Amino acid sequence: MKEDIEKFVETAESIASPYSWGRYDVLVLPNSFPYGGVRDPVPISPSFAATANDLPRTATQMENPNMTFLTPALVVGDRTEVDVVAHEASHSWFGNLIGCGNWDSFWLNESWTTYTERLISRQLFGEPARGFQYLVGREALVEDLKKQASHPVYQRLHIPYSFGDDPDDGFSSVPYDLGGNLLLFLEGKVGGLEVWLPYVKAYVKRFAGLSITTQDWLNHFWAYWDATHPDIAAKLRKEVKWDSWIHGEALDIPQQVDYDTSLADAAVTLAAKWDAARGGDYAAFSAKDVEGWRSTQVSYFLTQLRVKHKALPKEAIEAVAKAYTVDEAKNPEIRFRWYLLALTSESGLRTKEAAEWLATQGR
Repeated sequence: MKEDIEKFVETAESIASPYSWGRYDVLVLPNSFPYGGVRDPVPISPSFAATANDLPRTATQMENPNMTFLTPALVVGDRTEVDVVAHEASHSWFGNLIGCGNWDSFWLNESWTTYTERLISRQLFGEPARGFQYLVGREALVEDLKKQASHPVYQRLHIPYSFGDDPDDGFSSVPYDLGGNLLLFLEGKVGGLEVWLPYVKAYVKRFAGLSITTQDWLNHFWAYWDATHPDIAAKLRKEVKWDSWIHGEALDIPQQVDYDTSLADAAVTLAAKWDAARGGDYAAFSAKDVEGWRSTQVSYFLTQLRVKHKALPKEAIEAVAKAYTVDEAKNPEIRFRWYLLALTSESGLRTKEAAEWLATQGR
């Protein structure tokens, strides 16, 4: 894990600025620890209250400027879950070095961190890896936007909280993935990373050590592009639906963002092959199908098989277990999605095994 984390921090430094916090450590906590990783700062708006008793309950969340608290569920022996640390490490810049000034602007913490995490993935593993993360995140975003349909204000990137509102009610993947998609969209609109990354560095330099709001971000954004690339600034004003991105209430992102879908396509294709083979011969499937796949691809394949196709018969479930040895998977993301697939099969398999496994997981 150490060598991976060094690469994450070094890559983030090349994106944003030199690391400001001295050491960066990871503390693995007991099994009961329920979070994947915690570094998110807790903004407390003056609009909430003046006494400790009036603070929102989310203000008890942990904050560690040079350390990530990690669930042992992510320490699986083969480094397949170490990528989670890329997100937490990115908070060293976005959330810690630059914080959001209130809950309304919380998206600044998570969108920039999500964007940076995925840019680290691109730098280390290639554009297909980044595209895959965005595609999976987009699917989760759409689901969360549907869940917020009865409270559309929580579909917004910038949420105008009022006195007495609980920010937990508005917490979802929106600040992560709607905001992350906005930043990726802007990266494309300005002409790519060669033009975009100097702006990222200027943003970090301008606000390092400060807590800012959405309006602060916008003011600096336009000042930068007007001064350095007035032609691009004009394009951004004309072609970006700013109000829809920041204040819109919808069931998907307001403008299309293109991703490299090659890794996801392979998982979707394999799931379709299993569906087509139902009731027939499963001998053609083997571990070679997923050779070289990252754990996230395997998890995505299992999800696709469950949500995009009819429930599988018992014979197919046992064939999946045999081909990909998912019953013995040490990776918790794979095991979780495997049990979901087995439990929702025609025969409702692996009930006992799933219950026993869940009892060992805090996350």
